[in-house]
Amino acid sequence: MQQLVLNINDQDMGEELSRIAQKEGISVEDIILSEISKLMMEKSSSPVRKRDPLRHSVQIHYPVTEDVSDAKPFASVKDSAKFARALRKKLWRKG
Repeated sequence: MQQLVLNINDQDMGEELSRIAQKEGISVEDIILSEISKLMMEKSSSPVRKRDPLRHSVQIHYPVTEDVSDAKPFASVKDSAKFARALRKKLWRKG
C-alpha cells in the first residue's frame, strides 16, 4: 500500500469538495479515491477483458433425494451460456 498526501491550495476547490462530500454522505478522501479509480480505469493500458461464457460456465447439478421433477423449470437446460445467449437474442428481437 502506498500513502499519498494531497495538499489542495485552491480554497474554492477544497470547499466544493467538502460540499460534494456532505451532499453524497461520504468523506472527501472517498470522493478523491473514487475519481482516481475512474481515471485509472479510463487510462489503463490493460482494460478488463470479457470472459468467454462457453469456457467459464459449469453445468448445475441438483442433489435431490425425492421426486421434484415438477419443481425444476430449467432442468432441460444443459448449457447455461447457450441458453442465456438464446434468451438475449430473443429479447433483442422483441424490442
